[in-house]
Amino acid sequence: MRKLWIVFLILFLLIIPGCKTIEYVYPEYELPAEPEREIIEEPETIEDLALIINYYDSLVSEWEQWSISVKELIEVEL
Repeated sequence: MRKLWIVFLILFLLIIPGCKTIEYVYPEYELPAEPEREIIEEPETIEDLALIINYYDSLVSEWEQWSISVKELIEVEL
C-alpha cells in the first residue's frame, strides 16, 4: 500500500506542474448592422395587409442575407 502512495505522489508531482490556466481570448468581429423592424399599425384594408406581408417577406430576406454575411465573416476570421 505504501508503494502505491509513492507512485501516486510521483505521478501527481509530474502532472500538476503541467496544468495551467490559459486565458481564452474571445475573437472580436466587426459585425454588420442587424436589420431592424419597424412598428407597423394594424391593417385596415386588404391592401394594407398585403403591404405588411410584403414588408415582412423582405425583412426575412434581409435577415437571411445578414446571416450569410456574418457566417462568411466569421469563417474568414477563423
